[in-house]
Amino acid sequence: MKEPIPLDWLSKAARLPGHALHIAVSIWFWHGILKTKTFKLSFRKMKELGVERTTGYRGLEALEAAGLVLVERKRGRQPVITILDCPPDE
Repeated sequence: MKEPIPLDWLSKAARLPGHALHIAVSIWFWHGILKTKTFKLSFRKMKELGVERTTGYRGLEALEAAGLVLVERKRGRQPVITILDCPPDE
C-alpha cells in the first residue's frame, strides 16, 4: 500500500501557479513506484498528464522555490529531484 501525500505538502503545492500541482502529483506517484524520494523526473511521462516540457519546468521551479523539492539540473539530462518535507508556513 502506498502512503498518502502529506496534506500540508499537497496544500502548499496546490496554491502554486501553473502546472505545479500536476508535477507534484506525478512526483508523488513516482515516489510510490520507485520507493525513493530522489529520482530522475522524465518529462516524457509528464506529457502523459498533459504537461509540456516548458510548463513542466516552470511547475518544477515553483515547487523548488516553495521548498517542496530539491532539483539537481545538468544540461541535456533529466532533472534529479528530491522530495523535501513541507517547510512551515511563514
